[in-house]
Order: sequence, then C-alpha cells, then structure tokens
Amino acid sequence: MILIIRVVALKEKLKIAEYGKKSVFEFYKTVATEVIKYSNRFFMLINGEHTLDDILEFIYSFLEHFKILKKELYEKHKKELLQKNWKFHC
Repeated sequence: MILIIRVVALKEKLKIAEYGKKSVFEFYKTVATEVIKYSNRFFMLINGEHTLDDILEFIYSFLEHFKILKKELYEKHKKELLQKNWKFHC
C-alpha cells in the first residue's frame, strides 16, 4: 500500500517537473523569438541611412519592450506553475 502511494506521488511530481520543463521551454522560445526580431531590425537600422538618434531610440524602445516582456512572462508562468502546484497539494 505504501509503495503504491509513493509511486502515485512520484508520478505527480514527474508531471509537475514535465510541466515546468514545458513552461521553461516556452519562456526561452518567446525570448529567443523577440531577440531575433529585434536583432534583425537593429541590423537593418545600422546598415541603412539612419541617424544616431534613430538607433538610440530603437535601443531604448528595445530595452523597454524587454522589461515589459519579462514582467508579462514572469506573471504568466508564475500563475501557471502555482495553479499546477495547488492541484498537486489538494
């Protein structure tokens, strides 16, 4: 009986671990997509005929966008993981 309970508990822990891996993968995928998108735009800016002010404005907008994205991703994944952990403990 104890062995069965331990196996069930282990399976639940593995489900949470797999969910965490999926969540982390989604997080990195989102960040990588944004980095590539902004890198391409940056190279277009520096290779074109743009002023230093245009480039600086782009860099500052990039930093602001990433600050917002970081907060959004944190909130999204924090909520999902807490919901999953809550189900595990109930």
